[in-house]
Amino acid sequence: MAKGSGIAAAIIASILLSVAITGVAGYFLLPKFTAPAFEHGEWETQAIVYDNELTWADVPDTEVNITIKKNSRISCIYSSSYLIGLWGTLGSEQVKFFVALVVEGVGNKTTYVKYWDQSGVTNNIEIASSFSSHYVTDPLAKGTYRVYLTWRSVLDSTGTNYLIFNTPAANYTRCLSATEIL
Repeated sequence: MAKGSGIAAAIIASILLSVAITGVAGYFLLPKFTAPAFEHGEWETQAIVYDNELTWADVPDTEVNITIKKNSRISCIYSSSYLIGLWGTLGSEQVKFFVALVVEGVGNKTTYVKYWDQSGVTNNIEIASSFSSHYVTDPLAKGTYRVYLTWRSVLDSTGTNYLIFNTPAANYTRCLSATEIL
């Protein structure tokens, strides 16, 4: 009996040791193999801000919520076509809009879009191009974070000049992505 119980004890000890090693290895290695969180939004709607809107306002329909693991960073990217318009300018008018990519409660990256007409004649001008902004946070605590875009005019003007994301002519989508960096 002693010989059989020794073999059974060795088998049980071997199983327990295997479970313990697997558990410890899984605890430390599983986060390395876990896919990072990713959220992406696309909107085919237009968003417009006028040159007399001087207070920060959220860009309509442009936000995602991302849930991250502890000590992760968030990489945010926004891209869109845009159309900037000056109407009935006197030949020396400019428009300038601040655009901020924001992780709520954390920080933002603010850039601007501008155009300055120095032609010296009264005319209507529309310029189409593309806009992109990228922001990476410092490491953040585990939780859910709202990522969104906000904007405002820098110069108080007539209210007829504007910035449009997702131009009527191009009709591309506006895209906002947030990716967890482990």
